[in-house]
Amino acid sequence: MARISSSEAAPISWLHVVGLIVVLWAVSSDSLAQARDLVVTEVRGTAVRSNSSAVRTLDTLKVGERFRLSSDSRVSLFADQDAKLYEVDGPAEIVLSPKGVLANGKAVEARKLDDAYRNVKVNGSELVQGSMVMRSNASLRLLGPEGAVAPASAREFSWVQQPGAWRFELATDAGVLVHRTEARDGRVTLPANVALESGGHYVWGILPSQGGTTPADWTEFVVLDEAQAAPGRPGTDASASERVVHGAWLKSRGLNRAALRFASGAAQ
Repeated sequence: MARISSSEAAPISWLHVVGLIVVLWAVSSDSLAQARDLVVTEVRGTAVRSNSSAVRTLDTLKVGERFRLSSDSRVSLFADQDAKLYEVDGPAEIVLSPKGVLANGKAVEARKLDDAYRNVKVNGSELVQGSMVMRSNASLRLLGPEGAVAPASAREFSWVQQPGAWRFELATDAGVLVHRTEARDGRVTLPANVALESGGHYVWGILPSQGGTTPADWTEFVVLDEAQAAPGRPGTDASASERVVHGAWLKSRGLNRAALRFASGAAQ
């Protein structure tokens, strides 16, 4: 009987093998993409793991973790990979599955946030602490511009006015004075001859008109160019989680002062 060489027999060609490897890689890659960590952005009430340890704000939870949420409690979980926020009210048994969050065995529908928040890492306890403490409306506080702003919005400044005359100062983040003037009505518009650079980083504040050297309040902003996109600023009714995420986005752009002020609700 004639012998058949291995090259002649070849029941599975190398192309089939490569194709099988590609399919397996795609399936495993999809599973890995879905198996994402979630960051706890807010905890109200009591959330406890199976080992009796508490779930706390800024904890990172991994797939497979489970915890119990008591009655009248709420937890919010942020997935930075796709900028989604999972909000769950108790009582509930919560499990992190490869494809999302389950509460009492049912999938939790996530709320999609702005795509600009994709891959923004939420960290920094000062943002979380700030989101829970609102500043008093009785003190002088700046309103805007703050954060990432369009060119037109970068020329109109406003604050909660207090009695008397105050000095407005605008400078670059390097400390170069751009404009200074006295104001009594809580508002300043930059003169036409004062130019702001696209992409420029600026700081501004309000000081006592007579002898003041320390700002009563100050903040910062970056002037966006037309090609840049920024998430819309969450409104006054935004949740603590929305404030923390937006604050983290500001912080990722180097706007640390604006991030903390926004998280604390200092500027409304």
